[in-house]
Parts: sequence; structure tokens; C-alpha cells
Amino acid sequence: MGVWKKWLVAVPFIVIYSLGLPALIAGRVGWFTESWSDTLFVLLVAGMWVGGTVFYHPERRQRSHSFTRVLFSLGLLTIVPVSVLDRTHGPAASLPEGWSIAGTMLCLVAIPLGITAWRTLGRFYVPDPDILAGQTLITQGIYRYIQHPMMTAGMLWALGLPLIARSLWGVAVAAAVIGPAIALRVHEEEAMLRQAFGETYRAYQSRTRRFIPFIF
Repeated sequence: MGVWKKWLVAVPFIVIYSLGLPALIAGRVGWFTESWSDTLFVLLVAGMWVGGTVFYHPERRQRSHSFTRVLFSLGLLTIVPVSVLDRTHGPAASLPEGWSIAGTMLCLVAIPLGITAWRTLGRFYVPDPDILAGQTLITQGIYRYIQHPMMTAGMLWALGLPLIARSLWGVAVAAAVIGPAIALRVHEEEAMLRQAFGETYRAYQSRTRRFIPFIF
């Protein structure tokens, strides 16, 4: 798929998913203009899919997506309508602004963390667990401190986005769907890396943490 073709598909999807579907759920087109947090929520939803389109490289796509990638995508797809429903018709409408501030902070950590991890991996980045030809074990940059920075960024984002909409329903979806997806993905990656790099990877695991530097 060429660059123009992927954007030809992506742009209508982004508009429908970030504006059309939420407006249908909310019952009014401009629902997100009533609060800075709702406006930010819509902008980040659109930005999430724009970023996914930019980073999508057909030549790096496997013939079939891994189960964990499908599960993660389904979780992100579900979080948005659930959060909008909660925000406009559920108990989230009565929650204080502090929830939105907390969600914004989580997303502000997730974005640079994910980009830093992606840039550190460079040409070895692939959307599904895989060992590429000539691949080496990446232990520099952010990987010097945590083994799975992209998974950390993904979980922070999945929790932060619904919190911006003050939606505990959305947080529950993230915990129930994306949490297990990340756990399974980490298990797959670690088994693959142990097989590829043996004791070198085990030594790396012994001196670093999985998700939070020096803690966990």
C-alpha cells in the first residue's frame, strides 16, 4: 500500500472515529467544545490514529497480526466510545476536573516515552514480536533502565486517555483488555529474546526492571 493509499483509508477513519462516532454517542456534534479536557480527549484520539498511520510501514507488516496486537487494538477501539458514553451520559459527568489533570499527566509521560523507545529501536522496530536479520540486543538509551518502555507507554496511554474524559468505565476497559494484552506480549517477547540472545539477555534482565526504572 502506497503512502497516498494508506492516508486515503486513514483520514475518513480518523474523522469518523474521533468526531462522528463520539458525536453520535453524545447526541450532539459539539459536545467536546464544552470543556478543555473533552477537547483534548478528541484531539488525542485523532492524534493517536494519525501517529499510527505515520508509523505504519507495510514492508514491516507480518502476514497476520499477532493475537496481542489485535487485542491491544480492540482495547483502544473500545476505550473511546465507552469513555464518551460515560462522559456524556454516565457518572463521569459528575467527576471533578482532577481526574482529567491526572489523565493528561499520564499521557504527557506516555508520548515521549513511546517515541523515545521507537527511535532507540530504529530499524529493529516491528509492530509484532519478531527477530529481524542482523538484529542485536538493544540495551542503550531508555532500554538501559527498563526492558519494555513501549509497553509502559502503551499502558500509561490506555489509562490516561479515558481519565482525561474522567471515565472510570474506560479505565476498566483498559485494565481488562489492554492489561492482559501487554502481559501476554511481554511474555512472548521475553521468550523470543531469551532464545535469540541466551545468557546475554538473561544478564540484561537481571540488572534492569520491566516497566518502571529501579522499581518494577
